[in-house]
Amino acid sequence: MQTPHRNDGTSMKTSYSTLRTCNRGGSRLLLILALGALLLSAGCGGDNGTNPVNKPKPRIVDIPEVSELSSAQATISWTTDIEATSAVLFGTVSGSYPRKDSSNALKTTTHRRTLTSLTSNTLYYFVVRSRSEGGMISSEEGTFHTGMAPADIAAAAWDLYRQAKIGEAVDMFETLRQAQAQSFEAFTGLGWCYAHPQVDSLEKAVSFFSGSLALYAVNADASAGRGFVRLALNQFTQAIADFDKVLSINPAYKFAYDARVSAAAVRLGLAEAHFYLQNFTAAQGQIDQLAAGNGLQPGTPATWSVEGVLYASYPEALLAWIEKLKAQG
Repeated sequence: MQTPHRNDGTSMKTSYSTLRTCNRGGSRLLLILALGALLLSAGCGGDNGTNPVNKPKPRIVDIPEVSELSSAQATISWTTDIEATSAVLFGTVSGSYPRKDSSNALKTTTHRRTLTSLTSNTLYYFVVRSRSEGGMISSEEGTFHTGMAPADIAAAAWDLYRQAKIGEAVDMFETLRQAQAQSFEAFTGLGWCYAHPQVDSLEKAVSFFSGSLALYAVNADASAGRGFVRLALNQFTQAIADFDKVLSINPAYKFAYDARVSAAAVRLGLAEAHFYLQNFTAAQGQIDQLAAGNGLQPGTPATWSVEGVLYASYPEALLAWIEKLKAQG
């Protein structure tokens, strides 16, 4: 009988002798060990590159990088040393990742996943995972913070305005304008900020209000703001046009961010503008709506009394009523 040879040409005689020894001794364990040695030495079923158990597990060779971050999405990139799948697991609580974005079909060493439908102005926690035939690797936890959506920026800016933090409100409205160049709300907000006594830049305020109205003509907030600024600048005819527009848009107008600015304030502004244009009848018409039963009559001197003071002329009495209503706020 010819002695079998291994692939390298050496004799397998010793292995067969060992097998015979195992059989004679009745030791099953030694037989199994000997058979395993034989198979490995013969190259039958050993690690010839196709056994998944012996394939390498991927390694992440760089820290996952966050890019293209916005209010609603973020892109996560990383690299592995061998080809593997890509997955990002993420959530809003550290250590908890209920959402997943993955591509299990494609294996690569350069990984890039874009997470979408994210919540604006939110801190997210994430890990990346890559799997090959040899196993799976996970990164340490990373974080990213989504940007503010235009609606959130606008809300934050108006909240600052309401708190009379005008400088900060200006910065936030400018941020809104950068994020959304055609935002009429950014222009409206800047108009109100520059009209505020803390800033008192009325010409600039008019410019921003006009810019807002160029973007959105049916804008009662911008029309009201511009009307009051024009009244302060003694541009009475233009102020009347703005105030009339406010009431045509909404007869019960209220400015959401300052309770003092309302339809009543607009009517009082109209009364004042008409008065200084010496249109006393129109001024009286607005006073009658604001203070019904005031009793003021142009041709009756006995009615030219306001707060117990009798005035020498009807215009003086009319102006006294305007000032009285302004003092009442």
